[in-house]
Amino acid sequence: MIDTIELMLDIDKIHRDELYDAINDAIEYSNETDARKSKKLHTDKKKRYVHTAAFHDYGILDLKLYSSMNYGLKNNWIVIRYKPAMRIYRDKYALAKEHDLIEASNIFEKFIGYLNGFVMDGFELPIDINVWKVRRIDYAFQFKTNYFREYLTLFKNGYKKLNDDVYDTSFYVKGKNTNVNFYDKTVQVLNKENRLHQLDFYTEHIVRLEVQCKRKYLDYIIYKNTVMQPIVKELWNMKVAAKSILSKLKSYIGVSDYWCLEKGLEILNNSFTEKKVAKIEKILHLTLHNRMLLKRVPEKIEEESKGLIKAKYVRDKLFPALKKVNMNPVCIPKYWGIEWLQNPVKLIPELKEYIKP
Repeated sequence: MIDTIELMLDIDKIHRDELYDAINDAIEYSNETDARKSKKLHTDKKKRYVHTAAFHDYGILDLKLYSSMNYGLKNNWIVIRYKPAMRIYRDKYALAKEHDLIEASNIFEKFIGYLNGFVMDGFELPIDINVWKVRRIDYAFQFKTNYFREYLTLFKNGYKKLNDDVYDTSFYVKGKNTNVNFYDKTVQVLNKENRLHQLDFYTEHIVRLEVQCKRKYLDYIIYKNTVMQPIVKELWNMKVAAKSILSKLKSYIGVSDYWCLEKGLEILNNSFTEKKVAKIEKILHLTLHNRMLLKRVPEKIEEESKGLIKAKYVRDKLFPALKKVNMNPVCIPKYWGIEWLQNPVKLIPELKEYIKP
């Protein structure tokens, strides 16, 4: 359900300087007692912050101290990127579950308590995770499949934006409010462990569906009264997580199953008139042979039919007809030798109950 949480807290200049020393002292102490030496706070290339990845044992992926000028005033804040499942499960594939909230909060409390032990002059960071503001949260669900290559290809075929298509083993869309990343987690894990040479031994892969929710998206769900505040105890919510993923599934790949063209036409002919099927077939041929942004399909059909099939008719009648028979507008190529693939939403039990029949 939850992969990563990014937490932030505003601080003043004096406390920032105190934290800088305290964090480095904590790392130095760890280096004396641990065979694995960690790097102290160091400057990012953009020089907007200093950061360290020294606290992985607590599930802390990164800790940053920011400084920024705003209208002549210098603002300072601390940002912590926290991956609870890394500590709770010690499993590179694991996601934090709904019932893990208390344990995740306790681990964070222990980490902040550890840092506070190195802070001088009586200043302490709040140990309660809910005092910190969530700046970003990454919701994710995943499923195992032998058809990992096919699924990722189908995701890409229904979304043509070449500037987003930068990774072979993922479908990635970067946005102002969210980043969508549907990717092969098995490849990612093996790559990080320098074990890609073993990839051929994995006939079944884990495919992860992840939505990285930024501050503007969090503001939006507060505006919609889905949650009241951008804090962990409210955002650690299965309903919010599921709906965030489903909204992106519906926008980019749909929630209907994938069919080969031959089987798809058979299903359509059993449900609709010959005239209507002929029009729907144009959609299927279009997405079968082209990478096509699905939202562009209605206009493309109108253009290719020289106005005989209106874009509005495609949106209002033909797409709903496909949905009615559980058929994705993107077809499975014949040469794959596969007749049908379930939509990922059907393979993830936590999402099923949020799909309307």
